[in-house]
Amino acid sequence: MKAAAALIFLMLILTGCLGGASESKKDSSDTASESSSKSGGKAETEQAASDNKEQALQTPSNRKIIYTADMVIEVKDFDKAYQNIQNEAQSAGGYVVSTNSNVSGEESGLNEGTMTLRIPQEKFSGFLSSMEKGAYKILQKNISGQDVTEEFVDLESRLKAKEAVEARLLEFMKGAGKTEDLLAISKDLSAVQEEIEQLKGRMKYLQNQTDLSTITIQLSETKVVVPGVNNHDLNTWEKTQKQFMNSVNALLYAGSALIIFFAGNLPVWILLLAAGGAVYYFWRKRRSD
Repeated sequence: MKAAAALIFLMLILTGCLGGASESKKDSSDTASESSSKSGGKAETEQAASDNKEQALQTPSNRKIIYTADMVIEVKDFDKAYQNIQNEAQSAGGYVVSTNSNVSGEESGLNEGTMTLRIPQEKFSGFLSSMEKGAYKILQKNISGQDVTEEFVDLESRLKAKEAVEARLLEFMKGAGKTEDLLAISKDLSAVQEEIEQLKGRMKYLQNQTDLSTITIQLSETKVVVPGVNNHDLNTWEKTQKQFMNSVNALLYAGSALIIFFAGNLPVWILLLAAGGAVYYFWRKRRSD
């Protein structure tokens, strides 16, 4: 009897130990699962945040800014520098709007001029960097930007409103039966359509100015010009002929003036000679007496 009770007591102890071990293992498994779940959730949250941040950085700005730049540079060869700048502008997707050049002095023979370029806005900074890295001496550089986003948004809102008015007027015109109503609606419709064209023109201009930046470059040449032997402008023989003919013409002019003077005043000379002759005659007669 005592042996049976001891056996039962031993079995109860073994059952309790096995149950505790099983619950401990289950709790440990649940804890590990919960920890793994939390770690996975945290990783997903961090990944989502990272993706959102990257997406925000990649999102282009909707601001509309007109960029302009003015540069003053010195070059050794004006024609070569002009061609290089033109090629760089074309490579960047831009073009030359206008150019003008002149010679600064006859003795120096140095060229100077101005170029106006239109460069796509996304290539604006790269083009300026290439200019700074090129074989040019940058004396001055000014960059400015004008934010026209507010004006552009305002134009868009006004355009939508005017287009809505245009649509309503077109509907009214379809339903109008009287000539007076048609004329009144047509007049209002023409005014609205004119305003719509003005708004579209202004928006197109702003869009063009923001899409393409304007760069004005003043170039001045600094190379030393060594004058050569220039005998083309001497014209020795021609100048000698000219001087000879000038001398002949001067003599002819003097002779002509003398002939005109004496021949033109012949009556005066006759009177003077007659008077002189009379005076001489009376003087000789008195002397002989």
